[in-house]
Amino acid sequence: MKKITLTLLFVFITFISFSQDTEAPTAPTNLNAIFYQNDNGTNILYWNNATDNVAVTAYDIYVNDNFHITVPHLDGQSQQDVLIEGLFGLSYCFYVVARDAAQNTSETSNTDCFHRNPSTSDQFPDDLYLSAIVNGDSNNKIIEISNLTDINANLDNYSIKISRDGNATWQDTYTFPSGHILNDLDAFVIGRSTGTFCADEYDVIDDIITDFDGNDVIGFFKNDVLIQSYGTLGDSSVIMNANTAYTVNTGAIELNYFDINFWTEMDLATPLGSICYYYIGTTEFIVLSTEDNTQNSFSIYPNPTNGDIVTIDTKNNVEITAVKVFDLTGKQVLQQTNVSNEINVQGLQQGVYILQIESDNKLTTKKLIRQ
Repeated sequence: MKKITLTLLFVFITFISFSQDTEAPTAPTNLNAIFYQNDNGTNILYWNNATDNVAVTAYDIYVNDNFHITVPHLDGQSQQDVLIEGLFGLSYCFYVVARDAAQNTSETSNTDCFHRNPSTSDQFPDDLYLSAIVNGDSNNKIIEISNLTDINANLDNYSIKISRDGNATWQDTYTFPSGHILNDLDAFVIGRSTGTFCADEYDVIDDIITDFDGNDVIGFFKNDVLIQSYGTLGDSSVIMNANTAYTVNTGAIELNYFDINFWTEMDLATPLGSICYYYIGTTEFIVLSTEDNTQNSFSIYPNPTNGDIVTIDTKNNVEITAVKVFDLTGKQVLQQTNVSNEINVQGLQQGVYILQIESDNKLTTKKLIRQ
C-alpha cells in the first residue's frame, strides 16, 4: 500500500510540475544537412542540442516546411544527428524544433537547404563548381572553382563570365589556361596582380574577371552553358558585402540559378584560422588550391571502410608526421601525431570526411568514407 501511495504521489507531483512548466526550450542551433548516399535518397542532419529549464525530450524534424519525423533527445550529448532516407527530389530544406515533456516547443532552428542532381549515384558533385568568392578591398578579389568529382578534369570547356552593375548581358569572359587539368580534391584560384590575401594560393592572375564589387554577377559556364552563378543576370542588387568571403553550401553546387541562402558569408575581419588553406561553410569543406607534389605519394585503404583501421600506403619512403580528419563542415574530428601508417577511425560516425596528411611540411588531402 505504501509503495502504491508513493508512486501515485510521484505521478501527481510530476503532473503538477509539467502542468506548471510553461517555459519553452531554446532553439537548436547550427543545423547542417549533408547529402550522404544518393541511391537511397539519404541525408544526414546534425545540430547543436537545445536546452530547457526542466528537460528537452524530443526534436521534430521538418522537411520543406512539413513535419517529417520526431526523434528523442539524447541526454549527455551536445550535438545530435539523424539519417533521413527516401528523399529523391531535387531540392529540400530542413529545420528542427525542440520539445520538452510539457509539450512546450522551441523556436525553429536555422534552415539548411540541399539541392542535388538525382541522376548522380555518387555522394559527390558530378561537375566542377564555383566554390568561393572573396570580395576584399580593391586589391583582394578572388574567384575559386573546385573539383570533388572523383576524377581529374580538363578545364578547356569551362569559362567564367561577369556582368557589372545590373547589365543584362555578360560583359567579360575568362577562359582557363589551355589543357589545364584540375585534379580531384583541388581548386583553381584566380586573384589580382596587386592582391595580398591568400596570394600564395593563386593559380593565375587576371585583373579583368576579378574586377567586381557588391552588385556584380559572376557566372560559371561549361560549353558556354551556365552551370552556376553568384547573382542574377540583370539584377543590380548589392549581394556582396565589403571585406567578406562567400563560400557555396554543399546543396548549391549544381544550381544554375542564384539563391543567396545557398551561400555562407564570412567576415574577413574575423579570425578564421587557416582560412587560406580551407574555408568552413554551413555544409561545405572547401579545399583551396595548393602546390602539392606529394598528392600521388599516398593512397588509403580500405576506402570506403566499415572497419576501425584505415591504412595509409606511402610511396617513395615518404614520412608521415601528422594526420587530421575533418568532417564536411570543416570541423576537425580526429588528429594523430607521430603516426604510423594505420589510423584508428573507430570514433567516426558514418559519413564523408577529409583526411589531411602532413609530410615534409606539405599537406595532402584525401576523401575518406566511413560506412
